[in-house]
Amino acid sequence: MQVNLEMIYTRMQEEAVAAFSFYCGNRTITGAGIFPEDNEIARESGHLLVGTLEELLELDGREKLEGISVIAVDTQHIFQQQSGPASYRNACSKLDRMSEYLDYLIVQGGNVREWISKANRIIERYQEQNQNLMLSVIREEPLSEILGICSDIMDNPVILYDSGMNVIAVGGNCEKLIEDSEWRETLEKGYLSEHFIKNFKESGGLRSAGTTHRTAYINPGNGGLPSICCNLYHEDEKFAVFAVVETDIKLLPVHSILLEYLKELIYRRVFSENRQHKEKYSQLKNMLTGRLQGQSLEPGALNYSLKQQRWGREDGFYLLKVQMSKEDVATDMQLYVINLIEKVLKGCIPLQLGSDLYFIFNEKKTENFEEKLVLVKEKLVKYKLNSSVSYRFPDIINIYEQAYLTTAAIRLGTRIDREKYFYPYSKYRIIHIMDILAEKIDLKLLCNPEILHLHENDKDGILMQSFYVYMKENMSLSKAAEILNIHKSTLGYRLLKVERMVTLNLNDSDVRQSILLSCEILQYLNTYK
Repeated sequence: MQVNLEMIYTRMQEEAVAAFSFYCGNRTITGAGIFPEDNEIARESGHLLVGTLEELLELDGREKLEGISVIAVDTQHIFQQQSGPASYRNACSKLDRMSEYLDYLIVQGGNVREWISKANRIIERYQEQNQNLMLSVIREEPLSEILGICSDIMDNPVILYDSGMNVIAVGGNCEKLIEDSEWRETLEKGYLSEHFIKNFKESGGLRSAGTTHRTAYINPGNGGLPSICCNLYHEDEKFAVFAVVETDIKLLPVHSILLEYLKELIYRRVFSENRQHKEKYSQLKNMLTGRLQGQSLEPGALNYSLKQQRWGREDGFYLLKVQMSKEDVATDMQLYVINLIEKVLKGCIPLQLGSDLYFIFNEKKTENFEEKLVLVKEKLVKYKLNSSVSYRFPDIINIYEQAYLTTAAIRLGTRIDREKYFYPYSKYRIIHIMDILAEKIDLKLLCNPEILHLHENDKDGILMQSFYVYMKENMSLSKAAEILNIHKSTLGYRLLKVERMVTLNLNDSDVRQSILLSCEILQYLNTYK
């Protein structure tokens, strides 16, 4: 870790240093000494030179000062304009020119030797912390201890969480952190709260930090705590996020530089211990992802991969599709959704195809699937993510066909019920069939002529609706009346009118089937075409 003037200034905040003017670049500092001394030696050794502002201004000149870091003590109170406006303007003019070739910090109070002592203490403290950190990483000490040292370096708490938003470890004093309601919930639950994610998404914070390879400053607003985050990657795959949260001292640009340095050490330690980025079902997932794209599967290889996970090819399966936008991908919502669903419906296999997610559930391995699916649905709707779930299907090889059906359900659902977000295929099956047929033929040609006649002569549609419900309920007068919310005698009167308008043999099963199909077609044409 290379110490620079801004890092020293950051630590001086603890001592309430009044910095009236400063220009801090990125020159390395190894120690502090008195100013002026041999500038060449200082330049080569990385010495920070400390003297009075008056001495600094007298040594104006690139050849004397280039490449040097300086702390200048304003003993004459020039920056409080006690020596006159002219002196202040002259000092500002000279310092402006100096900023092109030197790093400087103007302070007030105390004497030169006191500032040398302060600077050296700070430098030594950084060096000691860095040494301790390096040794901790080499010894593979617990992450909490390593992050504790990182927190000491940052003078703020640090937090490490995986790509699924689960907290891996926290370092530093968290007392001020838990004063913030969002962070308190995060630390209590062990993962970033839904409210936290929702706020970050709406504020643009997730877009800032989602896929960047650089540090990102995030200010959540609404009184939340600012933070600086950086992502940890392995082979271009993000597997963790490292963040420092502003609680003790104000976050400055130098904290981004420090975080970049620290993340390399954290990467070594985290990658060796926490391999969340590793695919749990890598071989099987590759095969199933290929199948989603229409590729054929070699039965022997498929059965072997399933056996490795203690799955059977014909266990009985469900497929859940979650449609994701490009923005969702950029903000890590994919990873968050995977983590969320895996927590509720354990034992599923997540697949990614483009921006969309697919989850395969083994009926024999997923307890109370229907009940837990309701919980997942509520979460997906909350985040306004379009999704669909398939019928139960008997063979896992059928995921290609089921992916097609769930995609169709989302397409139809967003057209018909735009604000529902959850579109199970079972609800849109008939509409999907009608959609396919409508591209090939005039659907009215498939209708029973008597039902067409009834439809054309039923101006308000009441007779059609009543007759359809009656037939759908296996000609049960009481059940149909209950669904229609009318008295049985009212329904009986309507059915009598239908009987006078059409000639139908309701004892014939084929006729009954044609009636139901015709009603479905006409309802589709009236509603969706």
